[in-house]
This record gives sequence, structure tokens and C-alpha cells, in this order.
Amino acid sequence: MVLATGTSDYPASASQVPTLICRVQAELERNSYLSHRPIQCVRENETVVLQGTVQTYFEKQMAQTVAAGVDGIERVINKIEVTRDHDPTS
Repeated sequence: MVLATGTSDYPASASQVPTLICRVQAELERNSYLSHRPIQCVRENETVVLQGTVQTYFEKQMAQTVAAGVDGIERVINKIEVTRDHDPTS
């Protein structure tokens, strides 16, 4: 589950804000590692802030990589929390 939100402080190109958030959300949902994770996307100018929880550091990094690959996003702030990193020995 990926949630997308914007901010009220939009730049002059405000019409593009939902489009960028929707594109980030769509890319996260297409990723088989992330489509079932509760990740929120918040856009602040050309920066996307990722928030939510995942189970591994790999998923956290994957979300950042996916978001950074969306055209128009210049910076990603990754505030995703890892709730449980799988330990194969346990």
C-alpha cells in the first residue's frame, strides 16, 4: 500500500505536483518488493519525502532508488523505518 500526498506550499508549477506524486506512487506500486508496503510520498518542490515502514533495509533502499528514478525528482529524503530486518539465522 503506497500513499501519496502533497504540500500546500506548491511552486508556480503546481499543476505538476499531483502528477509527480502519482508517478512516484505508480513506480513504487509496480515494484514487487514494495507494492505491499505502507509507504507515503510527500512532495516538497522537486524533493520527495518517503515515510512509512518496511521489513528490510533492502526495501528501504529500493524505495529510495525507485523514487529517485522518477523524472522531475531532484532529491529524495528517505524517512522510511525498518521494523524488522530478516535474520536467516533466527
